[in-house]
Amino acid sequence: MMALLVVGLGVAFEFAPARSNPETPPGLDTALRALTGQPFGPYVVAGVGLGPFSYGIYSFARTKFAKM
Repeated sequence: MMALLVVGLGVAFEFAPARSNPETPPGLDTALRALTGQPFGPYVVAGVGLGPFSYGIYSFARTKFAKM
């Protein structure tokens, strides 16, 4: 799974300079809109958003139930 992620990032880094326009650099909102426009994009964006949220819940639970 990790190898697939690394290969995907490598391919993205190879094609990014060829497709970019330095005159108008896109922001994060442009990237998220482009990702949301993909077939499974809304689910990917929701999954990425759930990551920090889940970590916050884990952190609160860990502090509440920590044994010192």
